Amino acid sequence: MTSKTTLRSRWRCTADRITSTIIASCRAQSRITCLGTPREWGSMTDRSIDPTADQVRALRDAGVDRPVVMLNLLKFRELAQYGENSGHPDCSGEEAYQRYQHVFTVAVGGTSRAEVLYDGPVEQVFIGMAGTPETDWDKVLVVRYPSAKHFLAMMANEEYRATGLVHRYAGLERTVLLQCKG
Repeated sequence: MTSKTTLRSRWRCTADRITSTIIASCRAQSRITCLGTPREWGSMTDRSIDPTADQVRALRDAGVDRPVVMLNLLKFRELAQYGENSGHPDCSGEEAYQRYQHVFTVAVGGTSRAEVLYDGPVEQVFIGMAGTPETDWDKVLVVRYPSAKHFLAMMANEEYRATGLVHRYAGLERTVLLQCKG
């Protein structure tokens, strides 16, 4: 019989590999010119599109076996910015994000086992100053994952990174992703 300590140690090694893959992927994606300008790791103008290495580690270290809910606040670009010769047809930022959501659902649905709890438009600012960046969002997406491990495995998934993130980068002007207990 394998002890809990041995299982934790094995998972820690696996989690370290997944974290390294995610961080390397974020660094690589940051050099892509899909937004029309180079996105250099550590000097991005809007850090809300990619997690930092510290944020990925904090998620991993908070306890990978407990459920996690991610609250996404999304602001779309007027027109998606895929960059020259991308091969993607012109569309709105919202349509580009819908392409991302399709990859999220189809390519990595089995990996993430994500459950969408809410997916809808922001109708109005009920409390707060309307028209400010802090309150100006187009859509709210609330997604529950069975564990942080599932969320991290999704982020490390090669197909997700190769075919999904380009649409996310092209469609989003900015985003906030809030991690909540599941």
